Amino acid sequence: DMPLATQTRTVTPTTEEQVITGDDGYTLTSVTVEAVTKDIDSNIQSGNIKSGVSILGVEGVLEGNKLPDVLNKTVTSLTAGDFIGVIQIPSYAFQNCINLTSVEFSSILQTIGSYAFRDCSSLTSDFGENSQLTSIGEYAFASCSRLTEVDLSNCTSLKAIGSSAFRDCSGLTSVDLSGCTSLTSIGDSAFWYCSGLTGELNLGGCTSLTSIGSNAFGYCSGLTGELDFSNCTSLTSIGRNAFYDCSGLTSITLPSSLTSIGSQAFRNCTSLTTMRVEATTPPTLSNTNAISTATTRIEVPMASVDAYKAATNWSNFADIIVGYTE
Repeated sequence: DMPLATQTRTVTPTTEEQVITGDDGYTLTSVTVEAVTKDIDSNIQSGNIKSGVSILGVEGVLEGNKLPDVLNKTVTSLTAGDFIGVIQIPSYAFQNCINLTSVEFSSILQTIGSYAFRDCSSLTSDFGENSQLTSIGEYAFASCSRLTEVDLSNCTSLKAIGSSAFRDCSGLTSVDLSGCTSLTSIGDSAFWYCSGLTGELNLGGCTSLTSIGSNAFGYCSGLTGELDFSNCTSLTSIGRNAFYDCSGLTSITLPSSLTSIGSQAFRNCTSLTTMRVEATTPPTLSNTNAISTATTRIEVPMASVDAYKAATNWSNFADIIVGYTE
């Protein structure tokens, strides 16, 4: 029952109660937590721990805005061994850890909370080969300007990428979602202003994807070449401004399942010359500025040409709507 007032301390809790409480931490310089089963009290503020913290053998879910205070923003790297037993990284956990350069997530991780790594401006990461990741929260990696690659190709359990999850990651060059067979939604502004995204945007395996949110890839001006959604056979909606100002795209293929295209979804895609829409029934087109005026050819199923030319807002593109056959 003695207060935790020594300079260093190893904590091995035996119950699911809080293992370090606020009053105990004020004179600590470092602490090793060997088996957290529930929580680290938020009263241990960053000013109360002078050196650093080693988190080993952490088990269960760490709740709330706890870890940033304990880590004192000085952490530089995290490996899978630091997350043994962890299935959830809590919201705000490592926000503003500007010295954090690398994170290797454990294979059992399921959830990355909202704002968990926001403004970690030195961060690169490895999502792991056998990830059980199911969700990435809103703003989870926003403004991680040195993050160059997001490879989620092995995250077969990933269901949702939250709003603004990778927003303003200006150094991001490639995104691989090819193995995300459980992914149902890409949130609003998820990759907004990822202007450095010049490599492959691979969505080929996203067979469960139903929606791409508003502004999801807006201002990704570095995207070039073809964008093919033909294998996204559950995709029904593309939100407002979803690909606004993606000025490097030259062609796009939209799947047969698509039912709606939001306002300005492909506006200012100034290199987009060809759009193929595989849906036999014309998707709802919010307005005529949903498609870039640079588009010179809209390909639709041959049997649906007349329907497209007569449909609301599609009719404005009647002169460039042509039929295709496989």
